Amino acid sequence: MESITRALEIPVTEIEMDEEPFARGGFGKVYRAKWHESPIVVKVIKAETERDRDDIIIEAVLTIRLSHPNVIKLFGITRVSAKRLGIVMEKAEHESLDKWIGQIDRDKQTKIALGIIDGLMYVHSQKVIQRYQAEEHPHVWNRRRHDSQNR
Repeated sequence: MESITRALEIPVTEIEMDEEPFARGGFGKVYRAKWHESPIVVKVIKAETERDRDDIIIEAVLTIRLSHPNVIKLFGITRVSAKRLGIVMEKAEHESLDKWIGQIDRDKQTKIALGIIDGLMYVHSQKVIQRYQAEEHPHVWNRRRHDSQNR
């Protein structure tokens, strides 16, 4: 597992992370950050046991190979502290979907829902099971796909 960790690891010194999270969920806190001058997010998860750490690494290994316009890209993992790992991900252009749902019309909501379904179908076709799907987790909504569909 150690060699896999090294292959996925992004040194925390390469990441400029905000002090405060912009989102919180059942699995951790999500921070805005920059990596090589690009906007990203880092989902910080407590890894208090070796099993916790291994579960996070396995999630990263399964997720890093995914490539779909409606699935947020995972870049790697970073060690935030001795007992906290960060999953380094692409930043969705408009961040969390829950901030937009009440502000967009039904046609746009339908297009977004279809995009989410498309992304989930892809994830499942790759034999990756999403541990959670909730509106406060922006992992399946990526604005790029929706913008191109509306042109």
